[in-house]
Amino acid sequence: MIKMMQRRATLNEIVEASGLSRATVDRVINNRPGVHPRTRDLVARIVAELEKTAASAPGPAAPFASKHFQICIQGSNAFADVLETALASSTEIFRLRGCKLGLARFAANEDDKLSSYLATIGEKCDGVAISARNTEAVGNRLRALMRRQISVVSFTTDVDADARHCHVGMDNRAAGQTAALLLGNHLRHLQVANVALVVNGVSYRSHEDREIGCRALLRQRYPQINLFEIVKGDDDAEMTYQALCDVLLSRPDISALYDLSGDNRSLAKAVQDCGHSKLLYIAHELDPVSSKLLKEEVIDYLITQHIPTLLNAVVDSLLQINSGKQPADINPVPIQLLCKYVI
Repeated sequence: MIKMMQRRATLNEIVEASGLSRATVDRVINNRPGVHPRTRDLVARIVAELEKTAASAPGPAAPFASKHFQICIQGSNAFADVLETALASSTEIFRLRGCKLGLARFAANEDDKLSSYLATIGEKCDGVAISARNTEAVGNRLRALMRRQISVVSFTTDVDADARHCHVGMDNRAAGQTAALLLGNHLRHLQVANVALVVNGVSYRSHEDREIGCRALLRQRYPQINLFEIVKGDDDAEMTYQALCDVLLSRPDISALYDLSGDNRSLAKAVQDCGHSKLLYIAHELDPVSSKLLKEEVIDYLITQHIPTLLNAVVDSLLQINSGKQPADINPVPIQLLCKYVI
């Protein structure tokens, strides 16, 4: 006996049952911004009821193919936690779109573990979305997946162009330029200004692009601003804390801090412990830690991207590739600039 899969509710059925406009239901199903949470809950309940009714109706249900996409993220726990929360809240929406998403998390220093995982994931999924260090080993694994017709999308931080079908994320050079503009406008009254630039000692393309954008704009428009690098490695919080403390204690003339990497907890602790509460502090990535620091005015500006919008764009790209279409090579997600009053 052939087991038939449960029929998915159609857009027209959801519109008729909910009384909502077609445009609103479409925004909910495609996980687009601008929809009230109560509206999303209403649509989810109606879909569940429609599919329950269809499942109990006599006769075979129309089958549909559900794609399995795997998200792999290498880096800070804070960002991975935010991504995991967003995934959990969007499970039903992605199911309506005909796919399910898994999440695999790796620390910054787990290159070998990530590489081994990518070597076997092709047996279990239709596509991979990856945010990881741009290493040779990872690139080779991704190229092997592409040769096996597995969709590969990089997001937030890019890899080599021939190791993925497309990239999704904010323009990181523009993000670095945004930080430079903020630094320049705040420090323009100083004849010479010194800024501590926290860079990651490992190969994240996003961090490299942010640094290039920041340095280029400062050189062009604000040559009086000097950058002093603080190199951190493998997302080690204690090493980052100590490195920044050493600079702040030895250089009382530091006027600002720009963190390219998003390690906000240890950096904020160093700023506070070293008595530099007046320091202009620009950072990346919105998570519970950075949100609290923004409200407390420890961090002045946060440059980030809307995670549900990012995830939706990732799924869009994976579905397009699986249907035989080639999305744009670069699929930008809008940059968000947050402060205490806009979180």
